[in-house]
Amino acid sequence: MKEFTDTLKESLANDNSDRNRKMWANHIIDEDIDINSLIGVLEENTTTAMRFSWMLGDICEISPKTIVPMLQALFEIRSKLRIKGYDRSLSKWFRLCGVPERIEGEVSDQLFKWLADPAISVSTKSNSMIVLFELSNKYPEIKRELQLTINGQLANSSSSFRKKANYVLEKLVD
Repeated sequence: MKEFTDTLKESLANDNSDRNRKMWANHIIDEDIDINSLIGVLEENTTTAMRFSWMLGDICEISPKTIVPMLQALFEIRSKLRIKGYDRSLSKWFRLCGVPERIEGEVSDQLFKWLADPAISVSTKSNSMIVLFELSNKYPEIKRELQLTINGQLANSSSSFRKKANYVLEKLVD
């Protein structure tokens, strides 16, 4: 496994192409490689770690069930990592794969924080909003807080965020 991990790290460090990341994602899926054994790549140099997190996003898009067993570990290490945009990656993974039931409370709290934080990127806020909306179907008691948090963001948001936010707000009323 060490040889595989070293080859993966070297490839990601030297080739930022979408094609390269998707090739690795497909290989990991096809060969049923234990992604937990690769999680240490997130602690590599910033470039390699960031590209690995993007590759995990590719895996989520191709085969969400492959990532689901790892989501709790990926969430728990978030404060240890120094990867720019890791919050965006996490929120995207939760949007694509769902939130494991055992961490729904913790994840919901974090998503609300990201949604309300003016320093957080629009894509992280959008993903967070969508995931929280999905969770509100299971936990209707969060709908009011979600409405208030979204409304608090509208004045200072981009038109694309406002469009998504208004759609979610309409669905929350239904």
